[in-house]
Amino acid sequence: MYRGGVTGLGIWHVGQSAGMSTSVSPTAALRASLDALAELIESASFDLPAAQQPDRRALQVDLAWTIREYLLPRLRDLEAPVLAVVIGSTGSGKSTLVNSLAQERVSEPGAIRPTTRVPVVWTHPDHAHRYQDGFLTGYGTAAEAGHQLLIVTGDDPLLRGVTVLDAPDFDSVVEGHREMVEELLAVADLTVFVTSAQRYADAVPWEFLERARRRRLPILFVLNRLPAGGADEVVADYRARLAKQKVISQAETSKILRILEQAILAEHG
Repeated sequence: MYRGGVTGLGIWHVGQSAGMSTSVSPTAALRASLDALAELIESASFDLPAAQQPDRRALQVDLAWTIREYLLPRLRDLEAPVLAVVIGSTGSGKSTLVNSLAQERVSEPGAIRPTTRVPVVWTHPDHAHRYQDGFLTGYGTAAEAGHQLLIVTGDDPLLRGVTVLDAPDFDSVVEGHREMVEELLAVADLTVFVTSAQRYADAVPWEFLERARRRRLPILFVLNRLPAGGADEVVADYRARLAKQKVISQAETSKILRILEQAILAEHG
């Protein structure tokens, strides 16, 4: 861990006299401290056998990843837009929701599952460079990137301050989708969680909701494809389940957006 002192806006290290201090910006000082914290977390060992050992190691990885892939990049680019990551079950209507928001075909919808096979980034042209390289380790638009990103630009006023990322389905049969969603969720500033009237009680989504809750991420819940009759009962049951898992309080109603089953406009899917 970093050991030293702070003099005004400057930092001095152990063994360095205060008269020799070199001034650095508060942001640079915070970056150095976070980097040192990540190293300390990564160096921790859990050698003694214990039932909690797997959970502790998983938390160790999550903490170090959050620092290196989320906090440090954020500090390097304070002008970056808010990143809203759209996640959800196979067939929940994530891509259709993004297209409806954009009023154009941003993410390709379809009946074949999984529909979204690579993360789709809808962003303003002024921000597109932020996601081409260095956005997240292993992700990019270059041919050698481990995970390809599809970047779609638009001039919607929303995109001046927000970038929307349509993530792959986390419960599809394609190997690696689940890991991708976990990594993308770790760098989100907020998440739009899409589920359907048919899938909201499935087990897998609740694992991802727990991850978002642990990070204290703002979450907008979208309950999609609701039947014309009985929608109130489905929403009430979903809200009760969210409250039971302590994801939201029973009184929070504004976080759940309800969308009835309806026809899809062919021009933008």
